[in-house]
Amino acid sequence: MTIMSLMLEQFKRHMRVTGNELDAELMQKLLAATSSAEHHIGKVIIPSELEVTYIIKEAAVVLRAPVIGVESVELDGVILDADRYMLRGQVLSVPGALAGQALSVRYRAGYSEIPDDMMAAVMMHAAYMFNNPVDTVQSLPKASDALLSPYRSWEVIDDGQQA
Repeated sequence: MTIMSLMLEQFKRHMRVTGNELDAELMQKLLAATSSAEHHIGKVIIPSELEVTYIIKEAAVVLRAPVIGVESVELDGVILDADRYMLRGQVLSVPGALAGQALSVRYRAGYSEIPDDMMAAVMMHAAYMFNNPVDTVQSLPKASDALLSPYRSWEVIDDGQQA
């Protein structure tokens, strides 16, 4: 059973839905709430395969957390052995890499077990969207926003924008 199937079953219990006739709509709200939470905190929640290509300015690149594992690292199209790079937290460094080289990293990120407060925030937001199917000026219900706040990361990007 996939993590999304498990989340759907948990969401149905949360909503006190016993049948399967609303599964598609419930799943759509759950996916939207999860995506919104990921954007809000700047981290991947559902385990996913990601790829980033980066022109090196420094010998390190910040990956979207939480990193589960690195699948492959390529420097100018050449796959590097695992002993040629280091991963500490969400920072992948390639000693000896030169400015201007292309670094491509395939990795998995997400939570193998989603923390209870994060899951509660996703469920609350999904339930809010399900129960209020019209657009409002309110973006994220306050309780779910507060539950997600400890997970939010602020990262400065080269062009001065924040993520």
